[in-house]
Amino acid sequence: MKLSIPYVDIILDTVADNVNELVVENQVILYKILSDLSNQMQGNEGLISLSIDNKQVSIAKRLEFHSQFVPFEINKKTINSKIVQAIVGDSLESENYERTQEIIANLTQYLEELTLRIEGDIRFEKIAIESILKGIGVSVYNEYDDLANQLSDYMDLVNAYEIEKMFVLVNLRSYLDDESMQALISCIKQRGHHVLLIEAFEREKLHFVTRTIVDKSLCVIQ
Repeated sequence: MKLSIPYVDIILDTVADNVNELVVENQVILYKILSDLSNQMQGNEGLISLSIDNKQVSIAKRLEFHSQFVPFEINKKTINSKIVQAIVGDSLESENYERTQEIIANLTQYLEELTLRIEGDIRFEKIAIESILKGIGVSVYNEYDDLANQLSDYMDLVNAYEIEKMFVLVNLRSYLDDESMQALISCIKQRGHHVLLIEAFEREKLHFVTRTIVDKSLCVIQ
């Protein structure tokens, strides 16, 4: 994936082995870049463009923009819905189908027995494994002590249940020490995620990072 940023006339390619880090020391340009991405995530137009295999794609659909990490929520409606669909699909496979139908039949019988104690001719017309899962609420475990692990798991979930995306993480190094940040970068590299780190000022350069600096006078240093 390539992100073209015309404000500073650079193209960042996340296909490379290293994780891209863009340090923007000019506050005005940093604000323009972040505002452009944020606006496009809302479906508005912008100057920054994203391409895959040299074909421009929608930033709103193929990019995730994160500037808030406290709190960071790993659960998304789209992800959880896809997890429900995956469970439903597995429940209908030949090795699980008979057991699934047996559980639904037993549940139906139990509910019908409960209705004998209340007024009215009560019927259950839509008892299915999907409605059961939606009723009990399916979610992903989100109790993390380590933000790096949480972000890594989140990227795995997005790529597994949605679509491969570029993750733009803003000022993440303000929340992680160098050791945790290096562990996250190594994990990103190993799993092949497309990630761009945007930082407001330069910190110690870590392994597996390709850094581009835009200084206050708008000179680009690579």
